[in-house]
Amino acid sequence: MLAVGTSAEIEELRSADTDVIDLGERLAIPALNDAHTHMAMIGLHLLDIDIRPGLVSSVTDICDKIAERAETVPAGTWVVARGYDDTKLTETRDPTRPELDAAAPDHPVFVARTCGHVGIANSKALELAGISDASPDPSDGVLGRTDGQLNGLLGENARFPLFEVMPKPTLEDYVDAIEAGSDILLS
Repeated sequence: MLAVGTSAEIEELRSADTDVIDLGERLAIPALNDAHTHMAMIGLHLLDIDIRPGLVSSVTDICDKIAERAETVPAGTWVVARGYDDTKLTETRDPTRPELDAAAPDHPVFVARTCGHVGIANSKALELAGISDASPDPSDGVLGRTDGQLNGLLGENARFPLFEVMPKPTLEDYVDAIEAGSDILLS
């Protein structure tokens, strides 16, 4: 955008190279149009390990990033990563509970897929959430299993018990997150 102003003020900026679109009596204003944004979540997720395509290319890359974070925080601290797309990973599959266990054996771990509707948890996270091999699939959710044992995959409503035991952001965290998310959008 070059300028805003009255029709007369804008007309003064017109040159031979200017494209003019007559809107009639309608108004045009500069705007940001986003049909689906969770502003606070954008900011809160800045604290998570960023594992979007282009930043990781394999399950090994994801596990390496988790292991690196686990080395920097006290045992028992949640390690959360977000943004992987299994279809873009070398293995074209999700990480597994045993792989996350190996990457951070002393930390609960949750890895969220890019869609936000599926995630993978390690054994410590599942234990804290009270999810075991004997747990039934919840209504509108799925607990991934391999040979009858949990593989860590939590689809849709199966994620909610995990969310209940993860640390909750404070009001100050939310305010900071909304400001950080706004800064990203305004950039």
